[in-house]
Amino acid sequence: MAGLLGGGLLLVAASMAASIADRADVPVEAVSATTVTVAVGAVILVGAGVLAFALSKSRDIVLLSAAATFLILLSIAGLFSIGLLVLPFAVGAVFLLVRRSSGRGGLVPSLFAGPAIAVGLSLLFVVWVQPPVVECTEGGASTNSRPWWSEGTSSGEETSVQGGAGRASSGSIETPSGRYVFRCTDGELTQFRPIGRG
Repeated sequence: MAGLLGGGLLLVAASMAASIADRADVPVEAVSATTVTVAVGAVILVGAGVLAFALSKSRDIVLLSAAATFLILLSIAGLFSIGLLVLPFAVGAVFLLVRRSSGRGGLVPSLFAGPAIAVGLSLLFVVWVQPPVVECTEGGASTNSRPWWSEGTSSGEETSVQGGAGRASSGSIETPSGRYVFRCTDGELTQFRPIGRG
């Protein structure tokens, strides 16, 4: 059962990293080399955690430390919203982890495995769910910011025109690979090209 769970976690991590790497070739996704490196590092972290989980004799401690780490991360990420509701569960999980591990020896690999898996998967998820820098809707276009580790910014401006053929929005945006102009027509991205090139 442990091998199946570990293999499943590693498969999920590798699939998410492959999806992130595939998006690196699409300019509107603005996935930088640094972001791909972060994703690969997160897979390595998950792999190390899965290996420690497979070798551990205290798998309950691994699972409990992973849950506690995930709840702490969720509490921090949503500190001013849902994080306050999750925080008591995080504290409870840490308290339970301390009680379950006190008096037991040789828990270092087990205590490393859980946080490694939780941090690696959380980091991959944050990168994986990043929307493209420009999204077109029927009502215009929106620009999205990038993660803090990406180079460059994702700020942009937009102008809208309502015409006989439909609604068009255009603007420019700065990405890690340079400044781009974009155009959305009737909710579809019809242009996304570097400024200065045809």
